[in-house]
Amino acid sequence: MGAVGGERYVVEVTATVSDAELVRVAQVVAEELGQVPERFEVLLDGHIGPVTKPLPLVSAERVTEVLRAAGVEATMIGEVAPSSAPSTRRSG
Repeated sequence: MGAVGGERYVVEVTATVSDAELVRVAQVVAEELGQVPERFEVLLDGHIGPVTKPLPLVSAERVTEVLRAAGVEATMIGEVAPSSAPSTRRSG
């Protein structure tokens, strides 16, 4: 079952990639996602946290799968669709 409406998901890295593995991981991920390895070397170098903008479910699953296959600890975090997000701002 897919995402309803405009729900989006962010892919997050949950553990750093070791310096020894960074170049190899970046090459594998870049090849699978059709990007240049340098982009992923910069993105994954010592980084923990979000590595994508909000994506549709299928795209987020693909990125997560590729990262995990390359040895990166990654997960998807669901976001509430903008139209139904509760307001967290206070008036005043």
